[in-house]
Amino acid sequence: MKRIISLLCAFSMVFVLTGCGQKEPEDVVNKFCGAVKKFDVVTMSRCIADVETPDLDDLDDISLEDIPMDVIMALREHAKSITYEIGEVLKGETTARVSLKVTYPDLSVAVGKTLGEYMAEVLGMAFNGATAEEMEELFEEILVRNLKEAEPKMRTMNMELNCILTEDGWKIRLRPGDVINILLGNIMDGIDQLDTLIPLDPLDQLELPDPTDDLV
Repeated sequence: MKRIISLLCAFSMVFVLTGCGQKEPEDVVNKFCGAVKKFDVVTMSRCIADVETPDLDDLDDISLEDIPMDVIMALREHAKSITYEIGEVLKGETTARVSLKVTYPDLSVAVGKTLGEYMAEVLGMAFNGATAEEMEELFEEILVRNLKEAEPKMRTMNMELNCILTEDGWKIRLRPGDVINILLGNIMDGIDQLDTLIPLDPLDQLELPDPTDDLV
């Protein structure tokens, strides 16, 4: 479970810093938001001037290609319902600020449901000697099902996007964390809220008997 969540977070934070900017600040914001609706991380990256490199030390032994395509497709389908409105644009010679209102699906309830169903099944699997890979597959299966079946409420976020004029045109100065909740539908918020209640390792909840208790 921890692996798939880490992968999703990493997926939303990895940007390829290539491509050209736009003629006006509102143009690059419009292109960026259109890419968000398509779950198109590459095009999003082409609208960004600079970005903070995420710490992926925990993911050295896995690839972003390991993310199940069913999970990506489910998130991409929900991203189609994202809407946005560009508001006031304050433009200087080399910097600008664009007001933006984004309405996006809140999938945190689907995550909570997934964790509940997962914990109910995985404890029995653990007792029966299931491997970590089998328990990970179970979590992914339940997550995909709940994401596909979810009818999420919509949440609205007001943002101020700072833009900068580069040699390639106008680009957005944006930290990846600013769009994680929108791109992943508050999945990480759902995990954070339940992390203190439900440990990531189901064996942490088991109180196994001491094998020496029967010894006299």
